[in-house]
Amino acid sequence: MNGARYLSLNRTQITDYGLVHLTAPSKLEGLSLHLTPLTRDGIIHLRGPKKLRNLPLTVTLLTNSETANLDGALPNCKITH
Repeated sequence: MNGARYLSLNRTQITDYGLVHLTAPSKLEGLSLHLTPLTRDGIIHLRGPKKLRNLPLTVTLLTNSETANLDGALPNCKITH
Protein backbone atom coordinates (compact mmCIF):
# COMPACT_ATOMS: atom_id res chain seq x y z
CA MET A 1 0.00 0.00 0.00
CA ASN A 2 2.65 2.50 -0.93
CA GLY A 3 1.01 5.11 -3.12
CA ALA A 4 -2.70 4.27 -3.15
CA ARG A 5 -4.94 7.17 -2.18
CA TYR A 6 -8.25 5.30 -2.13
CA LEU A 7 -9.00 1.68 -1.41
CA SER A 8 -12.37 -0.01 -1.68
CA LEU A 9 -12.77 -3.25 0.22
CA ASN A 10 -16.56 -3.22 -0.10
CA ARG A 11 -18.25 -6.62 0.00
CA THR A 12 -15.01 -8.42 0.81
CA GLN A 13 -14.18 -10.78 3.63
CA ILE A 14 -11.54 -8.47 5.13
CA THR A 15 -10.99 -9.51 8.71
CA ASP A 16 -10.22 -7.56 11.85
CA TYR A 17 -6.69 -8.92 11.68
CA GLY A 18 -6.42 -7.98 8.01
CA LEU A 19 -6.75 -4.32 8.93
CA VAL A 20 -3.34 -4.52 10.63
CA HIS A 21 -1.77 -4.21 7.21
CA LEU A 22 -3.41 -0.81 6.65
CA THR A 23 -1.76 0.83 9.65
CA ALA A 24 1.59 1.47 7.99
CA PRO A 25 2.21 5.10 7.04
CA SER A 26 0.64 5.71 3.66
CA LYS A 27 -1.00 8.27 1.43
CA LEU A 28 -4.37 6.58 1.96
CA GLU A 29 -7.10 9.23 2.07
CA GLY A 30 -10.15 7.06 1.51
CA LEU A 31 -10.96 3.57 2.71
CA SER A 32 -14.36 2.05 2.02
CA LEU A 33 -15.39 -0.92 4.15
CA HIS A 34 -19.11 -1.15 3.27
CA LEU A 35 -20.67 -4.58 3.81
CA THR A 36 -17.69 -6.16 5.56
CA PRO A 37 -17.63 -8.39 8.66
CA LEU A 38 -15.56 -5.99 10.77
CA THR A 39 -16.03 -5.83 14.53
CA ARG A 40 -14.78 -3.62 17.36
CA ASP A 41 -11.62 -5.74 17.50
CA GLY A 42 -10.63 -4.49 14.06
CA ILE A 43 -11.39 -0.79 14.24
CA ILE A 44 -8.45 -0.18 16.57
CA HIS A 45 -6.28 -0.68 13.48
CA LEU A 46 -8.09 2.10 11.62
CA ARG A 47 -6.38 4.67 13.84
CA GLY A 48 -3.11 4.22 11.93
CA PRO A 49 -3.55 5.97 8.56
CA LYS A 50 -3.69 9.59 9.79
CA LYS A 51 -4.34 11.01 6.32
CA LEU A 52 -7.75 9.32 6.05
CA ARG A 53 -10.46 11.77 5.02
CA ASN A 54 -13.28 9.38 4.10
CA LEU A 55 -14.18 6.15 5.90
CA PRO A 56 -17.53 4.51 5.07
CA LEU A 57 -18.32 1.79 7.64
CA THR A 58 -21.92 1.15 6.63
CA VAL A 59 -23.45 -2.29 7.03
CA THR A 60 -20.76 -3.71 9.30
CA LEU A 61 -21.02 -5.39 12.69
CA LEU A 62 -19.98 -2.14 14.41
CA THR A 63 -22.22 -0.13 16.70
CA ASN A 64 -22.61 3.64 16.59
CA SER A 65 -20.69 4.03 19.83
CA GLU A 66 -17.80 1.93 18.51
CA THR A 67 -17.47 4.04 15.38
CA ALA A 68 -17.86 7.23 17.40
CA ASN A 69 -14.66 6.31 19.25
CA LEU A 70 -12.79 6.75 15.96
CA ASP A 71 -13.84 10.40 15.71
CA GLY A 72 -11.21 11.49 18.22
CA ALA A 73 -8.47 9.45 16.59
CA LEU A 74 -9.32 10.66 13.08
CA PRO A 75 -10.65 14.21 13.56
CA ASN A 76 -10.28 15.18 9.87
CA CYS A 77 -12.04 12.07 8.59
CA LYS A 78 -15.70 11.77 7.59
CA ILE A 79 -16.85 8.48 9.10
CA THR A 80 -20.23 7.16 7.98
CA HIS A 81 -21.94 4.32 9.74
